[in-house]
Order: sequence, then structure tokens, then C-alpha cells
Amino acid sequence: MAGYFEAGELGHVEKLAFFVESERDLTVADGDGMTLLHHAAKNGHLDACRLLVESRRVDIELQDREGRTPLHWACIEAHVAVGRFLELAGASTDPQDQYGRTPLSYLPQAARMTGARDGPSGVLKLDGSADNAVRDTLHPGHTIYAQGGVAQAVKLHTNGKAA
Repeated sequence: MAGYFEAGELGHVEKLAFFVESERDLTVADGDGMTLLHHAAKNGHLDACRLLVESRRVDIELQDREGRTPLHWACIEAHVAVGRFLELAGASTDPQDQYGRTPLSYLPQAARMTGARDGPSGVLKLDGSADNAVRDTLHPGHTIYAQGGVAQAVKLHTNGKAA
């Protein structure tokens, strides 16, 4: 099954399209409870996520062994474009993982550490003032992040500034 999950991890759209067309079970999970969609979202592969979701044969809300959905992983890794896509496709921002955290609650930490990546074409860079805004609101603003969408969370984290 290594090649199977690798297709999601590496975003091999052609291989994933073959799985979709061949009626292969797209809900199979690895030892960590992660499906192809989890792997694609975690690694920021928007086209792979789109293909899987549009096949209508994946569960966008399926939680892995830690209780994380594909949206959790997109937010943890700050893959903003993937997070926005999953949210627009119907992914809920409400599920909590085993640590009691919602997908959007991970975005501030990930944005502060890595910058909020918005697909291969660009990076939303955090300047000093935006980094301070993230740090200052990380704990007090937790409920704000949980109530807004991915795009709104990024806007809050970057203080409305994207470079």
C-alpha cells in the first residue's frame, strides 16, 4: 500500500485519477488513520485534493487516529489554498482533535512558524507587525479563529497584509 498513500503524499494526480477511475476504495486509511485526502491536504496538493473531493468518494470529515481531519492538516501545515478549498467544499471548522483543537486553532501557530503558504505560486509572508499580531492573539483570539473561515483566519494572522 506504500505506493497508494505516496500518491496522496506526493500529489500524483495521474495516479490518483487512475484510482478514482478504477473504482478503487479511496477511504482506505494507513496505520495512522490517514486517507489519501489527509495526505494530500497535509502536503498542500490542491489539485490532488480537488480530484479526490470531486470524485464524491471520500469523506471530507474523516478523522485520523489523532482525531484530525484533512482540514486540520491543511491548517497545521499552513496550506491556505487547500484549507480554503476544503472549507468551501463543506469541511467543518468545528471538529476537535484528541488535543481539543479545531483546525483553525492550528493556523496561527503554523503561520507564525512558517508563513502562511498559499499554493506553489506564492507565500503570504508575515512581517514583524503581523508576527506580533499573531503572537498577541494566539491565546486570547483562539475563539475568533475558531469562528471565522480559513481566509478570515489568515487575514487576522497577517494583519490584512499579504506580500
